[in-house]
Amino acid sequence: MILAVTGPRPKNLNNEYDYKGAVSKWVRDELSKKIAQYKPDTLMSRMALGVDTIFALLAIELGIPLFAVIPFIGQETKWQKPAQELYHRILVHPKTVTKIVCLPGHADYKFQKGNEFMCNECDMLIGVTYEAKKNGISGTKNCLDYASAIQKPIDLIELKNIR
Repeated sequence: MILAVTGPRPKNLNNEYDYKGAVSKWVRDELSKKIAQYKPDTLMSRMALGVDTIFALLAIELGIPLFAVIPFIGQETKWQKPAQELYHRILVHPKTVTKIVCLPGHADYKFQKGNEFMCNECDMLIGVTYEAKKNGISGTKNCLDYASAIQKPIDLIELKNIR
């Protein structure tokens, strides 16, 4: 089973760019429960900052192969240096396999192409979301909408009172 994830970026996770705060820990714990529940053979991440990175780090920690879906080479170039370094450490891990979805060069539509590839290839999508964000515009919402449109099974983790 391939278990994929989508969720908010650090700015919507109490600005925890170092993944060491209470919100990141809560998300990590909830994702760990889902991994234990589904017992996947592979974890799949679109490798954005935030929930995607937490999920990728869990794959490495648990020794589960990681399928890293990269929308385009260079997606990380606008990030802070520590985030870029962590991203590259994840990508070179021996249990990480990467798939680059689009040609290089930043373009917003490429992030959605990465979401679509991930949804098409996974067996189930875990969606980490705030209730209010489901009605807004975000990469997480776009990914969840696409998964719903192709009738991909989705298991939601609600971030109701976490801040």
